[in-house]
Amino acid sequence: MKTKSLIFATGLTMALLSSAHADTTTIINITGSTAGRSTIHSTLISATGPLGALNGNVAPSFVWYKVDGSTAAASSQDGAIYKAVSGVSPNQNTVYVRTYWAGSASGVEYVSNQTQLDRKFLATTVTFNNLQLAGTTATLTSSNALSPASASTVSSFGFSDVKQSSTPHQSNSLAEQTDMFILPFKWVKTAGGGNFANVTNISSQQARVLYTTIGIQPLSLFTGGTDIDDVYAVGRDFDSGTRITAVAETGAGVFSTLDQYQFTVNDVGVTAPTAGFANDDTLSNPVEVFNSGYASGGSVANVLGATGYNCIGYLGASDAKTAIAQGAIELTYNGSAFSVANIKNGKYTFWSKYQALRKQTLSGTTSNMFSSLKTALINLTTDNTDGTRVKLTDMAVDRTADGGDVIPK
Repeated sequence: MKTKSLIFATGLTMALLSSAHADTTTIINITGSTAGRSTIHSTLISATGPLGALNGNVAPSFVWYKVDGSTAAASSQDGAIYKAVSGVSPNQNTVYVRTYWAGSASGVEYVSNQTQLDRKFLATTVTFNNLQLAGTTATLTSSNALSPASASTVSSFGFSDVKQSSTPHQSNSLAEQTDMFILPFKWVKTAGGGNFANVTNISSQQARVLYTTIGIQPLSLFTGGTDIDDVYAVGRDFDSGTRITAVAETGAGVFSTLDQYQFTVNDVGVTAPTAGFANDDTLSNPVEVFNSGYASGGSVANVLGATGYNCIGYLGASDAKTAIAQGAIELTYNGSAFSVANIKNGKYTFWSKYQALRKQTLSGTTSNMFSSLKTALINLTTDNTDGTRVKLTDMAVDRTADGGDVIPK
């Protein structure tokens, strides 16, 4: 009996020693708002960011894809995977951070319901070359670049620019919604001629009428005259936090039904002012997409940067910058111009709070990554050049709900 006890004890000791010296792999899945993905991306690829810290203070390697297979900047990808390695074998820890940006409402759904996502996150077997994976969703799926639904494709945590209460996904309450910074938005129009050129402002009332009727209104709604030219509503699908913010801010209501239009953008091929996005691109074939819209702000920006139809749309400040570079015109909102100062003092109210979402209790590397990302994003300084985000602690005003009254702190 003593011999058996000794053998058992020796085996247990060897097992414990073996487990103490074993390489580990951690997969962290992030989902949510497309409006904030460029900020998350720049934080994750930074050598001084939370993932860089795990990688020996070296910028981690990554690869990304767009679902339509088109060429895009890394900051505007639909999904990406980042790889960081710390330590050496047999004590090496490999961390993969995978992102899939489906929109704020979808992010709330995926995190709160712990949904297994099918063919959304990139597989850990992809080659890390800091470049875009070419191909459509079908080709990426057939090449096994996208992981099938499983326990490993559940979102660890996410990000949203609207509260869970502003989405239809309220069955399972989130454990955490932490505000991190202010995400501003803009109203933008196409550079149309005639009296549409005189439209420089949009009011809450005008936006409600345009978007909640048939998606088309006569120009007289904005000019106060007798103009009968059509003005088309352009916007996002129902998963978009940008859309939810727009309808909340204008008083239409977060669950209102919208009527919007999509267009064919005909690229003329001129490379100025931005390659591939010339301001002489034209619009054709308006199609009514009842209560739906574009899946990304980039697509809305491309429409508003073209000409041929009188269109108005809402965009995150970053996508609005792209549209304006293409030739679109920024509008004031309720008579107030967009500026960082006006956001801080409450004059300009088209903004929401970008927040971190968590459902389950996190542990280990995943918990540390969530905490580190939150800290890094909260501490981001204001970009005073384009106002794509505003530091939360710099605000002289606050609001307690999406589209709620903006009041002094």
